[in-house]
Amino acid sequence: MAQIASALKDSTELEVSKDGKSVRRTNNKALPTKTGSLKKRDQKAEGKEDQKNGAGKKEEEENNEPVPRDELGRIIFAPQDFEEPIIIHFKTLDQDAKADEEYKVNWKDLEKMVKEDFNKLKVVYSRADKYEGDIAISKHKVNKA
Repeated sequence: MAQIASALKDSTELEVSKDGKSVRRTNNKALPTKTGSLKKRDQKAEGKEDQKNGAGKKEEEENNEPVPRDELGRIIFAPQDFEEPIIIHFKTLDQDAKADEEYKVNWKDLEKMVKEDFNKLKVVYSRADKYEGDIAISKHKVNKA
């Protein structure tokens, strides 16, 4: 990083922080606007997106199907449910150690709430303590909207 900072010391377009660990456009100048036509690879990607949008209707129809459950109401998982899940970290700002001394989080209650309010989501993992936790939701057949 020191070499980069040294190379940029006389630049009029870029400035280096005092500690030499970050670089930005001089006076935090805005990025230039995009000009010109799409590159060939961007045009190809745009075409693929159009194809994908056509397939999106099929996905949407699949997303309207209820989540498969067993006779006890438990979610039936598929291997795809564990591939690249959406992971959400949450933290409460309302923290009072004295008032919450006896409080214990039951992560099963969190999963139950998700099942009741968002029954098309598959929760593949959840854990929490009094003030923060994580929940992982399957991306497989999730309506992106």
